[in-house]
Amino acid sequence: MYGFLSRDTRLPPFSVACLFALLLVCGACNNELSVTSYEVDKTLPPRVLVATVEVDGLVWFFKLSGASDGVAAHREDFHRFLDSVKFGKPGEATCPTPKGWDTSSRGMQGSFKRFKSLAIPTDTEILDVSVSFLRAPATGIDDEYLKTNLDRWRKQIKLGPISDKDGDDWKDVLSAISIDGVPGLLADITGSVNQHFTPPRPPASASTGPMTEPRFEYSVPDDWTDRGASAFVAQTWTVGENEDAVKISLSFAGGELEDNVNRWRDQVGLGEVASSQFESVEVDGQAGKLFDLVGESRRVIGIVVPQTRLSLFIKMTGPVDKVEGEQAEFMAFVQSLKLK
Repeated sequence: MYGFLSRDTRLPPFSVACLFALLLVCGACNNELSVTSYEVDKTLPPRVLVATVEVDGLVWFFKLSGASDGVAAHREDFHRFLDSVKFGKPGEATCPTPKGWDTSSRGMQGSFKRFKSLAIPTDTEILDVSVSFLRAPATGIDDEYLKTNLDRWRKQIKLGPISDKDGDDWKDVLSAISIDGVPGLLADITGSVNQHFTPPRPPASASTGPMTEPRFEYSVPDDWTDRGASAFVAQTWTVGENEDAVKISLSFAGGELEDNVNRWRDQVGLGEVASSQFESVEVDGQAGKLFDLVGESRRVIGIVVPQTRLSLFIKMTGPVDKVEGEQAEFMAFVQSLKLK
């Protein structure tokens, strides 16, 4: 048996009259109540851009986050915002609020409060922009520090941590930048639409469908060693051993074409360029771009095939002479590739 406490919850007549009068006054002041609602497409993966620089013993973080399409649309605005930043005394910086952006109270309270919080209104959501800093470690921004922060940001967008199996692939999301003349790094990470970790994948056959596990068909030479998948690649092979090894990989990722190509250029010791020459190729009937980047000792042959929301990257990297010797096999592999 259940017992209930009973009481009269009706408003007294005087309170009802006051409430009615208040509603009339509000209606006179504002003839129409405007309610803004946002419908976020949950099939779009989240994406974060995080710029990191060390200044006067502090590591500054400038972060843009939201759905992948919104972040892509405002990527250039974010870079212009970074260009406007000026550092002052330790722990001080001037970060002008761009036109069309709003100040925000998000993250401005608590033990790890932000230095500045901004919001970018869009038709479907409000993108979050944060500025914060932490005391720099004694070792500076080394690989372990970067991995720790990358894992933190990856967790926020439903990705798993970096593992030893990833090798140096985790560096593929990083590119060089400069803020107020201080060199730094920009991380560009696209997450998963799922609640549990899966690597970024291409969408289903319907353009509005959810992202699903990819299925490939391909033929590879007998001397390619299968290294499996990791958090950053859908499939990896190697040819040779140690420093002479050539690595071939398939992966899906976001980011702008120029940023990805400049990241490859950096991997072979070449400087950044506004645009790179490419050859047009077809992969399973889909148009792609082939980039052949030759450095002093290393070479990258990369093919980018745009998909609905992400791009397919087919890449071979290694010593110049070893890549040259494997080029014909690589192109035969590309021609055999079928996306299901």
